[in-house]
Amino acid sequence: MSATAHLALVPPAPDPPARPPLEGLVRSAEAKRAGLARIRRVMLGAWGAGCALLLAGPLFEPFTGGLSLAGMLLGGVFLLPLSGLVLGGLGLYERSREAVFAPILAALTLASSIALFGPAHRAAIEMHVAANETELDAVAVEVRAAVASVPTAGNGIDARDGLIKERFGPRLRRLDLKWFKPVDGGLLFIHTGEMRYILLYADGAVGPPDECSHPRPRRLGGRWYEHECQDRSED
Repeated sequence: MSATAHLALVPPAPDPPARPPLEGLVRSAEAKRAGLARIRRVMLGAWGAGCALLLAGPLFEPFTGGLSLAGMLLGGVFLLPLSGLVLGGLGLYERSREAVFAPILAALTLASSIALFGPAHRAAIEMHVAANETELDAVAVEVRAAVASVPTAGNGIDARDGLIKERFGPRLRRLDLKWFKPVDGGLLFIHTGEMRYILLYADGAVGPPDECSHPRPRRLGGRWYEHECQDRSED
């Protein structure tokens, strides 16, 4: 028997059973949901990082200066808008419980960060004073002695600015302070950062009246207070 005749007698192999089309659709839908879930987790992580950068700005600004403010800019201008847009779009597209809950969780996280913004700023001021209290005390004592030794022309510190600032300018800059002013009961020091605040060294010395009619001092440690003016908005 020839090889051709032998092959003709061999029945062809049966075709593999066709996969039910429904099974393929189910697997495709599951893969799609898994991919969207991964994107959602990444965007929630980016949103959380943006909120953390916003909160780190006021907390670390006295120590890192412009670096923390650059982080705030990155979080507020890039991470939050981008991740918020994606999370909102996923919620509208999927309409699943997880997709709808993700923007709600993101909004609660942002609200919590905003609520902690003030406490973080106050904590940063306290840490700055605590870390530099010894040098701050020494500078304040020397500034007070210099103010008392140089006669005034009747307009407060203005007549003594040149001499005193030339003497204390470098030391004040090392402490992130740029300006001081004697007032009745102490000395005011202005922080150099973008999130400006005023420190009061309360030594009880007599001086010109404070321009602020309603000051609200907040104790930081030793003779140091944060000087907040409640009537600043009226000026």
